[in-house]
Amino acid sequence: MYKKLLSVLALLSISNSFIAQESEDSVEEVVTVGTKASLISAIDKQRNSNLIVSVVDSDALGDFPDTTAAEAIRRLSGITVENDQGEGRYVNIRGISGDLNSISVNGALVPAPEGGRTVMLDG
Repeated sequence: MYKKLLSVLALLSISNSFIAQESEDSVEEVVTVGTKASLISAIDKQRNSNLIVSVVDSDALGDFPDTTAAEAIRRLSGITVENDQGEGRYVNIRGISGDLNSISVNGALVPAPEGGRTVMLDG
């Protein structure tokens, strides 16, 4: 009886070391390092500007389910958006009237269809 118990214990210890050895071989390490070029470009534009600007990179716009430009801009700090018919339409910066803001896309000033500088960003 003692010999059988000793044999079983020996087999169990061998099988445990085999399983432990097998798991060590199957472990591998994967390291991925990368940067987003558009994010770096947006940060550089903000740093190098002579004005106070907020730049939103295209990758950040694609991360959220926003359907209009006003809804995407709403995510910037200090921005409030006036809603009209359930959609964001007019942008205000830190409580300043929309008539005093200017909006540009890729450096080109967006013209206001009415008097003042208020631009509808819902479509």
